[in-house]
Amino acid sequence: MGTTSLWKFFKCGGLATSHYYCPQNTTCRKGCKESCADCIQLLVESGLSPLSKCGKYDVHTQMDDGYYFPQIELLEQFVNGYPNATFFLSFRNMTKWYHSISNWPPRKNGPHLDERWKRKNITGSPSNERRSNPKEFSDWYCKHVKRVRNLVAQNPLHTLVEVDIEDPEIGQRMEDIFGIDQSCWGNTNVNVRIHPEVNRSEVMLSRLIMKQEKTDVIEGYNGDRIN
Repeated sequence: MGTTSLWKFFKCGGLATSHYYCPQNTTCRKGCKESCADCIQLLVESGLSPLSKCGKYDVHTQMDDGYYFPQIELLEQFVNGYPNATFFLSFRNMTKWYHSISNWPPRKNGPHLDERWKRKNITGSPSNERRSNPKEFSDWYCKHVKRVRNLVAQNPLHTLVEVDIEDPEIGQRMEDIFGIDQSCWGNTNVNVRIHPEVNRSEVMLSRLIMKQEKTDVIEGYNGDRIN
């Protein structure tokens, strides 16, 4: 929830921040996807720490690629392997969240995220044997929240931040917590098909800027990588 807004916020605040892509990773050879999920999975399969060669980032706002979710599947390894880490849980109205994922990508015909996730057998995810519904996704997310809280609480050096991204004062709250000016916060990656009240031109401009920024970063690290 809100991973693109988080990426933009921390990047605006001057922190080295990744979102989906980890182009600085040293596991990637020419032609690979350079996604954080691919990098993390390869490292773990090689017996290494999840982020040991995925670039020097201060913040990872989205580790998954929509198919493999390291932040879920490897949660214990992140908690135990990075004892000084800050973990972030974002919240929003569950009914609205379900409406969002069941309509994303913003196209008339699916598959949409709810259908895709159920097919991937993600830990704790709803069964793919029946039609999706809001309650099963709400239960899944709540169980994940409890799991994160329980694991993080076992290490006193960890910090857990929880915010409601629909809070009208979210910008100020983020500034109070992280010391980054609230002007860095904004809504991005909004599905204008289900949010007609949102200014379409602002959303499209935001997407174009983010796409160009990500392209610039990836091109800057293009080439063969060594293990």
